[in-house]
Parts: sequence; C-alpha cells; structure tokens
Amino acid sequence: MSKERAESVHIVTFSAVTIVNALPAGKGSAMAIGIPTQITVQVSNRDHVNSGDSETILRFMNRYRKILNITERFHIDVRTQIPPGSGLKSSSSVTTGVALGMSALSRPEMTLRECIVLSCRICRELGISFTGALDDATASTLGGLIYTDNELNEIIEIADVDDELLVLVLIFKDWKRPQNMRELYENMRKSSFVRGLYEKIFRLALRDPIDASFLNTVYIGILFGYDLSTIYLIKRKYRPMQVLISGNGPAVAVLDTSIEKLGRIVNDFRDRIRYYRICKIVPQIRDPDEKVSKVFTPGQRLMMHLSADPRYS
Repeated sequence: MSKERAESVHIVTFSAVTIVNALPAGKGSAMAIGIPTQITVQVSNRDHVNSGDSETILRFMNRYRKILNITERFHIDVRTQIPPGSGLKSSSSVTTGVALGMSALSRPEMTLRECIVLSCRICRELGISFTGALDDATASTLGGLIYTDNELNEIIEIADVDDELLVLVLIFKDWKRPQNMRELYENMRKSSFVRGLYEKIFRLALRDPIDASFLNTVYIGILFGYDLSTIYLIKRKYRPMQVLISGNGPAVAVLDTSIEKLGRIVNDFRDRIRYYRICKIVPQIRDPDEKVSKVFTPGQRLMMHLSADPRYS
C-alpha cells in the first residue's frame, strides 16, 4: 500500500449501562453514558493493533474483512476509559468502533446500522459475546436509550433520554463477576420461567425503563449471586431515581439528577469501592441509517458534546 493512499479516521464510541439484560430472553436495552472509547484506524501495509486485547481485535478484524472482501490492512490504536470486564460495554465499544473505522476507509457506502449489525454477528460467532450484544453496540455508537432483539439482530427502538440525568458508576471491591458465565447463560436460556419473566421485563421497559431496570437488577442479582443488600441500602438511604447492575456486573450504576447526592454516595462508600465515575447520559447523536462516510470522514474527529465541568470525575 503506497503512502499516498494511507488514510485515517478517528472514531468515538461510548460506554452504556444496562436497562434489560439480553442474556435470558435475547431482547435487551441499554443507555449510553459519557465514558468514551477513542479509536484511530489507519490504512497500513500490515495489520497492527495497539490495545490491551489485540488478539481478540485481530480475530474480529480478519472476520470482518473476509465477509466484506476488504483488501486493505490497518493500524488500529485503541484508547478507552471504560474499565474492562465490568459490564460497562468495553468490548462492544471497541469492536463496533473498529468495524466503523474499517468501513469508513474501505466500504464508505455502508450505513451505521449495517456496520453495527455485522459487528455484533461476528462477536457472537467468535464468542466475544453470548448474544452479540446489539443493544450495547448500538447504544455505544448512536447514543440514546436502545431496545433491540439480539436474536433477530434488529434495532427495535431508539428512545429519547433526559439529558439532565447523571450516572454514578461504582465497582465495589468485594463484587466479582461469576466465573461460570457460560453455564449461567445456558441455564437461563433453558428455563422457560426465566425467559418468560424477561420477556415481560422487556415489554415493561418499553413503557417504563426506570422501573424495568430495577426488576432486571433484582433478578440478575439473584441469578448471578450478587449481594443486593448494598443496592437496597443505597435506594433506602439516598432515594436516587434508580440503582442498577450493568450488564453481567460487577458495575453498579446510580441514576439521579443531583450531583451532590451522587457525591455523598461516593464519600460514604469510599472505603468499599475500587472505581467510581460520575458522568452524563449521552443522547442520540447519530442516525443508524446514515452512511458511515458521512458520519466519519477520514481524519475527522467527533467533538463530544459532554460537559467540561470539573465536578465530573
């Protein structure tokens, strides 16, 4: 590849918190939050990935390239602020961002929806995600409150969000994600009761995502063996809008509009937490049917419309 043809694109995707976990019934909902992942994709003479999990990204790239018959090779640099393995969509934000970058440089006629859906299909095939995580990937890319059918690979709805809403993300020192996630997933899928329950929670989420997110949290907490007493304590003592488990945990998200209230929670639980961050909800910032070339022009940087207020850590 000659130097004259080398181009680059800068992609920004986001973290998200779970409203409805897609593992039990295949339908999920997620809401984007302002913890960014920044990915630079540059046409190169060989594939190279600068990331904490370069092997997984290379596997993803090879599959994405093969399906789309892409001939170019790429240098990819990943800079993410999302803590990995926390339930805050770090994998979705990276894989979808890589897919968007590759398409922006090699298949610019593709829409964002096509890139996202293909990315999730590959993640499912490669075992990066049990369901493909279409809800997570769509929220990470488009912003907003997302509802998806991950089995059918369909975006059901993109809803408005209250851009005054704040999210406190907490990871407690004594909370660990279960080691037997594959077994838990298979058991949930086999249970007609659990599947039926989550179909009802998903339908509720379409009308009332805040209440549905707590029902999701209670049942995920029970299924995964998390100690919910801390969540009940936060709800009872501070009365936030909601407290929820994001993804498969261990991250907990507290939703409210008062930064002072969220700050008190941090101070009161400081000895028990190993990570916290207060951030804003990301409203929908992109249209799924826009062409990737219009959204991500080579060399262009997306300006994040997030507050520069130093109170947000």
